[in-house]
Amino acid sequence: MRAQTTIPTMEEQEEERAIELVQKVDFKKGNEMAAIAARQINYHLMGYFPITPSTEIAEEVDEMYADGEHQIRMVPADGEHGAAGICYGATLGGGRVLNATSAQGLLYAMEQLPVQSGTRFPMVLNVVTRSVSGPLDIRGGPFRYYDGPEYGMDHPFSPGSSGGL
Repeated sequence: MRAQTTIPTMEEQEEERAIELVQKVDFKKGNEMAAIAARQINYHLMGYFPITPSTEIAEEVDEMYADGEHQIRMVPADGEHGAAGICYGATLGGGRVLNATSAQGLLYAMEQLPVQSGTRFPMVLNVVTRSVSGPLDIRGGPFRYYDGPEYGMDHPFSPGSSGGL
């Protein structure tokens, strides 16, 4: 004999939806938020070289990969120039790619950027601002980021950590 199922009433359905829509407050650092955004977008590849303070993005993405939360392939490079080249090669092959850098790393990768923007292949470059060796400061902070627009790249900026998501 087959068990009968009951169809929930409209009130029961609305109550169930209200329970699902409850907001959860969670405090995260900006780099963690960038990694969460990467997971949600589900990039194919992240070419990276660890440079403070953007190192945490790759660490978080890698940790989420180990936990089975996404399928983003992590490809380490010998420097930011190489990471930019890895990302460019992957985007030429049709991949959704992500890179994260800061300060000297951005300056080192700068040679690759006109090629990438000039050929109009998409790539996300998450720049975590910090001083450029002034003097040997590795903390996050203001950074003159004016070279990028000269190379034809779009630059959405966020006033705070949550804006990156």
